[in-house]
Amino acid sequence: MVWPAQRLIGEKGILNGKNAIVQLPTGVGKTKSIELIVRAMFLSERGNTALIVAPLRALCNEISDDMGKAFSKEASINQFSDLLEIDFLNIFSNEDEKKILVCTPEKLQFIFHHELELMSEIDLYVFDEGHMFDDMSRGAMYELLIADIKKYIQPWQQIVLLSAVLSNADRIKEWVIGDDGVLAYDKDIRSTPKVVGFASSENEIHYFSNTFEEEDFYIPKVIKRIQLETRRVNANPKFFPENKANDIALYYTNLLCSNGGVAIYMSQRRYVCMVPG
Repeated sequence: MVWPAQRLIGEKGILNGKNAIVQLPTGVGKTKSIELIVRAMFLSERGNTALIVAPLRALCNEISDDMGKAFSKEASINQFSDLLEIDFLNIFSNEDEKKILVCTPEKLQFIFHHELELMSEIDLYVFDEGHMFDDMSRGAMYELLIADIKKYIQPWQQIVLLSAVLSNADRIKEWVIGDDGVLAYDKDIRSTPKVVGFASSENEIHYFSNTFEEEDFYIPKVIKRIQLETRRVNANPKFFPENKANDIALYYTNLLCSNGGVAIYMSQRRYVCMVPG
């Protein structure tokens, strides 16, 4: 099952290799959309090397982790360091290996400045956070990088620019990809709402989205207590989690940590502990 955002990408022909400007709000499955675009290129044998550019180092780390989970057995995931030094040549040595490369605009500009011929090694360019063109400190670098790639890009190479908000998406499409590309946008696709849930002593989670005065919905019987084994004979039975804040927090951490990082608020520093993800 695909979400509306991913269905839109398929309908616009982006999975078939069309150049595109993709305008999607936050929380509609953008990372999964990138995965589908890369996977479509691999399966159709249009290329072996995908490059994902994100303007923030933290975002590059997140994308690398997500791509690593999605393509753990199919492709190598390489995230370039931010150091402005030549540490990337060996990554391009094996042309037949499927590769997903992740880096910041500054690093990619450095790479192309020293090895311009490497542009021809990239089969798919994915630029994330396209609205960063308007950033006062880094927008110019991002825009100049795309201008350089636009100058040398070949017809068999695909370029996709994603953004949550682009007030002039039509003009950016005309500048970056011209008449051959598409603009993927649907005003009916809206950001996924975020809600806050509170665990209660009755084994329920109560959710609130806008204010804490009116509840949206609740989920009953979400906590399943188990009896712990004891070494002492005739000891009183013990259960986990008990009806305590710390136990409840650890219980949900164990459930959710497989999906990524989990943060637990501790009122005192001496109570802080590390929970493996």
